[in-house]
Amino acid sequence: MKKISKTLLIYILTFVLFSNVSYGQDIYLLGGINFSKLGQQKVNDSQVNRAYRPGFHIGPAIDIKLNDHFDLAPALMFSLKRENSESTIYMPSFDNTNTSNRYEFKSSVNEYYLDLPITLKFHFKLREQKLYALAGPYVNLLLFDNSTTELFVGGEPREMGNQFEGKFSNRIDYGIQMGLGVQLSSYVIQTTYDYGIYRSMKYEDTQFEESVRNAIARITLGYKF
Repeated sequence: MKKISKTLLIYILTFVLFSNVSYGQDIYLLGGINFSKLGQQKVNDSQVNRAYRPGFHIGPAIDIKLNDHFDLAPALMFSLKRENSESTIYMPSFDNTNTSNRYEFKSSVNEYYLDLPITLKFHFKLREQKLYALAGPYVNLLLFDNSTTELFVGGEPREMGNQFEGKFSNRIDYGIQMGLGVQLSSYVIQTTYDYGIYRSMKYEDTQFEESVRNAIARITLGYKF
């Protein structure tokens, strides 16, 4: 808990620092919907069917003007990332090692993050319309989640054991954000994609560990104050 509090404090101080540097620059309130693929496996040993569930993101952003074409654009977003997934794996039977049991997992994932993207914006015009492209790193902090998972063995519901509960070795998710946007007077509309870097997930009561990553597509509406 202390480690999370320190990380949260670093996030806030970083954004405050950019706010002070960017006094007199453009300040936005951003909000919108996102669609997530969470915990994608680097080595996929199971059959996973995913169903997108829309989440949301909201928070302030700042455009720090560097020159006529480039802005530095940090943001601090509170976001909910959601999905439904069903996966199937086959494991040897404890009674007979020559046979295997079918394990089915049905998950409803709801993860709450504090997102800090720091992107570089390139402004350009297309037929007099003001557009921009953006790209840069992000660091996201998993605050909490209320996800649920149901286990079925051979089609029969079973109680979940700790060995099936995966936990990240740390709560930090990081990667690259890229996207396109359009400037409409005091409003902006942008679409972005977060490409997560693989990170380690460990399972309780076992030595099993795997590499997974997140991928997030966002549609965002912003208002400039």
